[in-house]
Amino acid sequence: MITGDRFLQGVKRRVTVPASQVLVNNAGMLQLADDVTRDKIVPLIMAVNQNFFIYRETIALVADQAEYQIPYRSIARGLRELKLHAVGNTGSGGTSNLPQIALEDAHLFPQSGVPSGFYFQGDRIVVLPTPINTSYELYSWYDLQPSQIVQTTDAARVASVSTNVVTCTSVPSTMTAGVLVDFIQGVSGCGTLAMDEAITNVSGTQITFASADDIPSTLVAGDYISIKQTTPVLQIPDEAQPLLETLTALRLLKAVGDFDGASQLMQDAAQQETDLKKILQPRIEGEPTKIVNRQGLVRGKGFNYWRLRSGYYP
Repeated sequence: MITGDRFLQGVKRRVTVPASQVLVNNAGMLQLADDVTRDKIVPLIMAVNQNFFIYRETIALVADQAEYQIPYRSIARGLRELKLHAVGNTGSGGTSNLPQIALEDAHLFPQSGVPSGFYFQGDRIVVLPTPINTSYELYSWYDLQPSQIVQTTDAARVASVSTNVVTCTSVPSTMTAGVLVDFIQGVSGCGTLAMDEAITNVSGTQITFASADDIPSTLVAGDYISIKQTTPVLQIPDEAQPLLETLTALRLLKAVGDFDGASQLMQDAAQQETDLKKILQPRIEGEPTKIVNRQGLVRGKGFNYWRLRSGYYP
């Protein structure tokens, strides 16, 4: 597990700058690291197409409502996949592909019924036709933005969980009733267990939520509760930490005018980036990817259209 504290120690080992420099403080270095994560690390990791940031979210459909907001933490306001699911149907026939439809063809669909396609409109998904009831929901998969890195003192480490109360080793003063928090898995990676849950009360080291449903069932001792969109654990593969440290140190040296030191780190960063790409792909070497013909007779748009017309939705 690479925490924000451990990351800061790594950056400080790579650079030596005057203590009077404002950017040398921990908050400044973590802000630089967030910039580097967005500018360099995320594009590099996504380029290998290995689904490191994929997160699944269910969107409930509302009767007579066609437009739905794309999850606001989605990288580039995009989706990896969108499927239609029949509520309560746990069988294999309960989920079907929901193809993207060209905006120019939207008028070809009926005004209301069971959705059989969608298109994008700004930051919204528009399903076609408009849902006639709440019998269906959307399964969305998207690349989740890594949260801003904070030190472990800015988060609450979980000690135990009992119904709707989480006991922590300590609770920062920023966590009070009404504050929205994320539940962060206490291991490295992209482990956001749940997002945007509101605290109802804080008493000592105990944080209370409205109900047990607000707390993810996977939350265990050693995990963290952190202010929404922040994390005390780096949400990138551990192997990407050296590159993030080097690039953060590089920007720090440029900011304080140490261009000779920055030049040296540039060479290190180039080699680290090359090595990281080799490590990140493929994620599995012994199994080839099975190609599924999603546009075939039983999975393609034609089959979905036939189901819409015939009313066949198991």
